[in-house]
Amino acid sequence: MENFTNTIKNIILSLLGAFIGASVVIGLFYQFEVVPNKDNSKTQISTKKVAGKTNTVALSKVTTEKSTEAYNKVKNSVVTVENLQSENSQIPDWFKKWMEGREDDSSGFDNKENDDQSSNEFSNDDSDLQLASEGSGVIFKKDNKFVYIVTNNHVIEKANKLQVISAEGKKVDAQLVGVDEGKDLAVIKVDASFSNNIVEFENSSVKVGQTVLAIGSPLGSSYSSSVTQGIISAIDRPIKQDKIDMNVLQTDAAINPGNSGGALIDLNGKLVGINSMKIDDSGEEGVSVEGIGFAIPSDTVQKTIDNILKG
Repeated sequence: MENFTNTIKNIILSLLGAFIGASVVIGLFYQFEVVPNKDNSKTQISTKKVAGKTNTVALSKVTTEKSTEAYNKVKNSVVTVENLQSENSQIPDWFKKWMEGREDDSSGFDNKENDDQSSNEFSNDDSDLQLASEGSGVIFKKDNKFVYIVTNNHVIEKANKLQVISAEGKKVDAQLVGVDEGKDLAVIKVDASFSNNIVEFENSSVKVGQTVLAIGSPLGSSYSSSVTQGIISAIDRPIKQDKIDMNVLQTDAAINPGNSGGALIDLNGKLVGINSMKIDDSGEEGVSVEGIGFAIPSDTVQKTIDNILKG
């Protein structure tokens, strides 16, 4: 009899436990709705109305999707710019002047033959050209004859010849239109058949903390159309270096050699700046620097290229 009683007690306790557990589960489902997205990739959790107010927490791919859309909108407007120079153009200027300024030697004999050779030593010949450096550029205008590209002055500096490579790999010769050394900007042009893609400028102010994407050719054309993501770390950061004197945007988006002249865009796919330089050495031994890059603001870029085009 005692065993029978214990059995009945155990059954009753089990049923009571099941009832309590079911009540808890039902209560939770009443409090939260779990709804799969259409693509079943993420879940959106919505709370039920509490005191007449609905609170919603969304776990989605919004930022990633906007980054992808922005990149796809701009990538074909960003090109690789190749700077070709002769071997002679890379010889230090002081040595060239010394060679070009040589007079007759102390023996008293006429050294005209040697003088002629030295003057021809520094002539520029396409057969003598070699790739000196690669950077990036952004297509900003097209007319019936030409496509216009903005890049950094230091990307095209001392070039004997310029070539541009599209995101699709099409390579053409380019002509220099003009430069502004103080703003480290240059405008070059190629034939109008080169591309139909033009970047759109962002005219409103950027904000610190705003997400941005850097697009360009880090380490050259082998890595063309590369994109990195970061934020605007600071605005109106003063930069004075050699002939450069201006205020720039600071970003932690990775900017590597070859990114110079490339696009810094917002999540709407609009140009907020032209990538220009980065700090990779603090100047103190043993102190490394990461995530400090600079871009020329779009309003500065627009004013500068307008002045260059006006001549």
